[in-house]
Amino acid sequence: MQDIIARVNGSPVTRYEYQTVIQEFALGKGGEEQAERPERAELEQLALERLVARELIYQAALADGVVADEENVARECQRTVKGFRSEKAFLEALQKAGGDLNAFQRSMRKDVTVAKMSERILQTVAPPDEHEVDAFYREHPGQLRRPARYALRQLLLPCDEQESSATRQRIEGLKQRLDSCSFVELIRENSECPSALRDGELRDVRSEQMAPQLKELLDRLAPGEVGGPIETPSGFHLVERLDYTPEQVPPLNECRAEIEAYLLRESRSRALAEWVEQLRNQARVECFLE
Repeated sequence: MQDIIARVNGSPVTRYEYQTVIQEFALGKGGEEQAERPERAELEQLALERLVARELIYQAALADGVVADEENVARECQRTVKGFRSEKAFLEALQKAGGDLNAFQRSMRKDVTVAKMSERILQTVAPPDEHEVDAFYREHPGQLRRPARYALRQLLLPCDEQESSATRQRIEGLKQRLDSCSFVELIRENSECPSALRDGELRDVRSEQMAPQLKELLDRLAPGEVGGPIETPSGFHLVERLDYTPEQVPPLNECRAEIEAYLLRESRSRALAEWVEQLRNQARVECFLE
């Protein structure tokens, strides 16, 4: 019999369920430890709160006749197992949590039922109207600001430290050929960057995505000008600046869908939290954790 750590309206919450949530908070996908983890006391409180809310939603689902589809349950079970490095790693995590395959399947069935009931509540939330979207656009430009982006074309020759001198000579020789052939032709024939399949073209590249030397070179170039060679950890580059889009807040018509989706997510999150809080206020919750 599973050790019971709490009861919600008389229904048990098992230590296996508790340890499973603890592991989800404390470990990353497939059992890899996260770089930052909550303090143990905070983690335990979060786990208990999640399980109480889960049980309340599950009980509401049963009362409304909402049940999990067994195909969805089986699919979620398979997805969870595949999230681990191996089936052995999954079974070890299951054993560590104090469960077995039957307990895992029961818990997954409850999760699918809870998700189905939660979605029913979320669907009752109306999407934001035009005035709400317009107000958000005016009042929160910082959340909508797009970072500066570059469009460029590059020829890349990777190299290690021993090949640095020879590779530099080679790319300098390639640059001299620009008098007799196009940069695109040079890229197609010589570049070892995957972008060579697109004639070396890279678009929507943000500053933080490129080496500082590459950004400095691009900032000095005029549109259509080829510069370099420069050396970065990736190798030697010849670069053509194609376009530059400065940091900006896009027009409302370009981000209306994004705002609508964000406001709807926020409204749904609040609605679900308020509904669970109502269930909690009417529930009898007993905790047996020391």
